[in-house]
Amino acid sequence: AVVSTQSTVEPGDRLFTRILLDCPEITEGAVTMIKSFCEEPDWREVGISTLYELLLKRSNLRGQMLEVLQGLTMNTNDKIRDLAINRCKDLFCIPSLAMPLEDFATTILTRLIAENPTHACSAEDTELPPGPYDKDSQWTEESIRSCLHLFLALLPLKPRMIHGLAEVYRESSSMIKRIILRMVETPVSLIGMKSKEILQLIESGPKGSETLVTRVLHILTENEAPSKELVTTARGLS
Repeated sequence: AVVSTQSTVEPGDRLFTRILLDCPEITEGAVTMIKSFCEEPDWREVGISTLYELLLKRSNLRGQMLEVLQGLTMNTNDKIRDLAINRCKDLFCIPSLAMPLEDFATTILTRLIAENPTHACSAEDTELPPGPYDKDSQWTEESIRSCLHLFLALLPLKPRMIHGLAEVYRESSSMIKRIILRMVETPVSLIGMKSKEILQLIESGPKGSETLVTRVLHILTENEAPSKELVTTARGLS
């Protein structure tokens, strides 16, 4: 019944999600269909919404659905990627899911330390869903960004993660550093200068992350007067 649903409802119809939620058992065929829906322009919202609902309401499918959703956060299609990232941000507020999401985002971020995407993937001990750039022989702006999108989206929700970013930054190539410096503007602005984690980064960021710290300071003070705490902390840099 589930497999025939796509031919009987209009694209965007939530009937597919409701049928799956009511099914006593989700077959591999149904899971395959959900994955295909996530990639189709007319069905991607339904597909990703279905992943999300099953993840929340079917504990036996949670790991499998989370893996699929995480993989979509690296999709080359920005609409699919953004939908998946937004759902991950919603899930990050659930304590039992926050750590798996942080672990995944951090593992993907750490790939940037490797010489190229192929080396990054071969060096990992964990089995992750395949990414679109896994077999690339060199880093490109697209592959670098794909490793940053989810991590930076979660960063304002858990500012402590900025210290992990600083560690990766200091070990990265100049090309990767430049892209990180461009992409941190939004998350740093959302965190704000009152964050103790931001102040700690400015005060004692790891050696090699000085340009990241300078960029953070610039972002925080570009449109707003610095707080007393920020001024005091920044003075300690001189």
